[in-house]
Amino acid sequence: MPQKQFFSQDPFLSLPVEIRHAILCEMSDVGALDTAIKADSSLQSVFLGSVSCILDRVLQNSVSAKHFPEILAIQASAHFDRKTWSRDKVSTIIDSYFQRQQASPIQWTLPDALYLNDLNRHIQYFVDEFATTTLSVHPASSEPFTYTPLSPVERCRIAGAFYRFELYCNLFREYGHGYKTASEPFSADEQKDIFLARFSPWEIEQLGCIHDYLVEKITPGFVDMAEHDVEWGKLTVPYDIEYVLELQPYLSNTLSLGLADIHRLVIATNYEERHQLLSGHETGIYNFLWDAMWIRRDNECDRCVYQKGKSSTDDPDPGPYNAWYWAHKDATDQDFAYTEEDKSLRRRGYVM
Repeated sequence: MPQKQFFSQDPFLSLPVEIRHAILCEMSDVGALDTAIKADSSLQSVFLGSVSCILDRVLQNSVSAKHFPEILAIQASAHFDRKTWSRDKVSTIIDSYFQRQQASPIQWTLPDALYLNDLNRHIQYFVDEFATTTLSVHPASSEPFTYTPLSPVERCRIAGAFYRFELYCNLFREYGHGYKTASEPFSADEQKDIFLARFSPWEIEQLGCIHDYLVEKITPGFVDMAEHDVEWGKLTVPYDIEYVLELQPYLSNTLSLGLADIHRLVIATNYEERHQLLSGHETGIYNFLWDAMWIRRDNECDRCVYQKGKSSTDDPDPGPYNAWYWAHKDATDQDFAYTEEDKSLRRRGYVM
């Protein structure tokens, strides 16, 4: 009578460590990696022996290398709060970001990598939504329009603008400033000097496109809260979308929460879900992106404009510069970026 053969319940245990390591490094994203190491103890043991190395490889599988400067800066600023945020830390992160340098190899942790994996998921959602919003209506006739799917280069550029928006939120949102444990926040003028002025005007316009698009997406949910919430009513939070200047500080507060909360607000289906997200954020804030981009419009634009089309983000495609130049070739230097006159162009994502 033939003997019964017994096999290990763990199909990976018999494989050499190097093979298991290679399997983990080929995971499509950090979410898949997390599922794998939770499901198999032998894979988990290999992961625990080389956490940062494996996470670095898997992040490269799911995020474009062009976005790694933003990824590293976002990771460095992801844990800011009222006690840990400081001007010096922000300035160091910004300098490293623009120099495209790391002081030392980053030591990834699984929570940080999962945060970035989730952020990438939110951004891919918004890239698709942004394309639908900006391209599905013909710019001349305003009729429904079947557009050509985004090219990989276009997707990458739009995603990069969303990553820079998230970085801006991490660096400049309000962290309970005014308490003794917090540094004084940067004014809009200071934000221009240390951050925005280091981008070219067409890259500012890209941020403007993202800002205007997100304002349009969050306004219905914000207005629903302002119209129906008793506490917001006591604070006289405005809800008339015709009064843009009155609404802007409140919308800025909502935008400053970042893309994850904005995504949840956009897909929320009822008042209760919106209340859970927005409760506690009913005050207006200033010195956020909208204000900083307006103050950005001054003579200091000159130092960026005359780079002859050079992009601060190493984009070799001249398309965004050409589109910006076409729209501003007769403009004064005060009108080089984020003007009211170009709002309709930004709604079409003209520099993307």
